[in-house]
Amino acid sequence: MRTIATSMLVENYGRLSRRIVLSYSADKPIEKFSRRFSISSPISILKKSDRISAFYYFPGDFAKDREKEIFLKQFKARMSEGLWTAYTDSRAEPELSYFTNLMDIPSLIIEDSQLKNGTHYFSAKFDENYSTQVSEFLLDLIDRDGNFQIEEISENRGIQDLQRFIHPERSMWFIRIILTLPSYGNMGKFRIPPESVMEVKHISSNGDSRAVFYFSDDVESVLPKGFVRISDMDNVYEGPVKDQVLHSLMFYSTGIPLKTVSLFQRFQEDSILMEMVMDRWSSVVFLKCLNRVSRRFDGLKVAIDTVQEFKFQN
Repeated sequence: MRTIATSMLVENYGRLSRRIVLSYSADKPIEKFSRRFSISSPISILKKSDRISAFYYFPGDFAKDREKEIFLKQFKARMSEGLWTAYTDSRAEPELSYFTNLMDIPSLIIEDSQLKNGTHYFSAKFDENYSTQVSEFLLDLIDRDGNFQIEEISENRGIQDLQRFIHPERSMWFIRIILTLPSYGNMGKFRIPPESVMEVKHISSNGDSRAVFYFSDDVESVLPKGFVRISDMDNVYEGPVKDQVLHSLMFYSTGIPLKTVSLFQRFQEDSILMEMVMDRWSSVVFLKCLNRVSRRFDGLKVAIDTVQEFKFQN
């Protein structure tokens, strides 16, 4: 029987062997508000060609309190699918622009971000071959902006590190689905070998999305443009994601991303196994999106394998 402990996600989570945790606190209005009301919010960080965007999520009943309602109006928060989403980007908050260089480092994945009691926290993992590049970025960052602090640089010990980072009040859920479509795995003339695994790095609303690929075979001679080799030993690459189904699932409203913490796919002949960890409220929205997307793409078949609370024990 397949369980979370034996899942593809847990099996592959630690393949990027290093991790970092950054914090940021500059007494911004949203940080003051979070500190005053002891509020936590998950955050999605999106990278576009010209800017970095940040999305903060709040429950639908958040605006029952008058002061919280004023806060949502101040940040022009939008209500969609029962959630409030507040948005900002690097044009309004220049410090977000630092994440452009961070996210451009090959293999580096910002796995989760959250605002907790007035401080922003960012957890990322990366391949050890890029330790020098990551270190240079971090040293330059804290020299330029003292509001950033390094909370941790360590070995990635696996999914337990992710659980340790996530705020204990967040209810997290694990979802496993199977999507069947004859075109799955095709990237132009290149076809992803069966049993290869893809870990999503970031999804962009303009289609400029990236992932880390753990290929099951040597594919270097046939890879299309845009791929960067991460590891000489294990057929690990970073490359573009061209998947209309995935992009449709990851944006539940115009320009608003679905909040996921970790998302993996395993490729089969004409299907993929998708596993992800997300907040409870995000899982509800995801299943609604899944229903709509299944009707939008001709020939797409959907099978829900697992939906359960995410509580992994060693």
